[in-house]
Amino acid sequence: MQIKITGRSLEITPALRDYAQEKAGKLEEFYKNIQKVEIILEARSIDDAERRQVAEIRTWLSGKKMIQATEAARDAYAAIDLAIEEAKRQIQKHKDKHIKEQRRKASKTKHQMPFESGSL
Repeated sequence: MQIKITGRSLEITPALRDYAQEKAGKLEEFYKNIQKVEIILEARSIDDAERRQVAEIRTWLSGKKMIQATEAARDAYAAIDLAIEEAKRQIQKHKDKHIKEQRRKASKTKHQMPFESGSL
């Protein structure tokens, strides 16, 4: 899994980079087919101090599926935590849909009767 971390109006310190990589690496525990994770950290100059730091996580899954989660918080670490939780929720939802679809396909092929040529 490839992890890319970018900062907008924010300097990415080694500690922040390590923290983001560690958290992004845990996404693979939920779904093995993650191709790439892109984390964009941004410092906004707005009046609301509780929402100044923004973390945006884009996750590319196999099968041309992309999940995007954006969260804001007081500091970058909290924003990363919130965005990772949102991404986990979306990945779990995708995984459940995928499993349900696979079971539906398997059930459909199991219930189809093969054509018997001797019964006519």
